[in-house]
Amino acid sequence: MEEGMMKYWAVLTIVILLPLIALSDDEEEEKQKKVYPSIETGIAIGGIYTDNTFTSSPLKTFHMVANIPFSDQVFYGLGTGYETGQKHHLLPVYLAFKGMFEDEGDSPYISSRLGYSFSWTKRNTLKDYEVPGGMLFAAGAGYRHRLNPQTSILLEIGYHHQFLKEKYHDYEQEINLDMIAVKVGILF
Repeated sequence: MEEGMMKYWAVLTIVILLPLIALSDDEEEEKQKKVYPSIETGIAIGGIYTDNTFTSSPLKTFHMVANIPFSDQVFYGLGTGYETGQKHHLLPVYLAFKGMFEDEGDSPYISSRLGYSFSWTKRNTLKDYEVPGGMLFAAGAGYRHRLNPQTSILLEIGYHHQFLKEKYHDYEQEINLDMIAVKVGILF
């Protein structure tokens, strides 16, 4: 993906999600809130599996999710982000799920993500080499710590899997990123 395209996606993401991040001090408005935005960052430790090799390739991750409550304990949402490693840049777009074990206060939770990542490579010297995007899946468990009625800290550990393909002329090879992800975030 070209650098100009990456800037376009970054600006579009900020323009769409920034209004959702505005905090409300009024508790009555908080109860009527339709979307709970979250910002999450972390590291995914693991690497790239190909047909016969493994290459360590940790990813730095940054995600923004618009969490829509289904109930006091269940949230569905839409998310996007940016992930970067030694060789790849990824721009994921996904559906998200969070299930809290308690509806108020501090609570453990489970989460999952399913979507697609647009991909491009760093320092590509081969003219026809490309790594188009692919499906992604992530699942994890975490803990929500309430700072106040409007804001919570999220700590999570989970599994992250990204399907990709390397293409060069007529050559094509499946590559899979399998990682353990550790994240910290803020839920507004």
